[in-house]
Amino acid sequence: MLQIEGFSKRFGRFWALQNISLELNDGSSLALLGPNGSGKTTLIKSVLGLVKPTTGNLFYQGNKTTTHELKNVIGYMPQIGQYPENMKIKNLIELMLAIRNC
Repeated sequence: MLQIEGFSKRFGRFWALQNISLELNDGSSLALLGPNGSGKTTLIKSVLGLVKPTTGNLFYQGNKTTTHELKNVIGYMPQIGQYPENMKIKNLIELMLAIRNC
């Protein structure tokens, strides 16, 4: 189980997230629905370690953890992947494997 506890993210004077807490059970899927600018992407990027939350903690299987420790248990597929146009699929797969230390 992954627990997100008290995530908030501030960009200057703007609060993109304010005290978000969620529990995600193993083997489940989650859909985040909301209008543009409601913080969906900011929350996902915060859990993935792409954006540092202003406040909050992550717990995996009941233990406090970091986004770095979660990289092997969370899958993420962006709506639009943006890669160099000249990159071949083989190179993309090799890059992803290298990033994940597989």
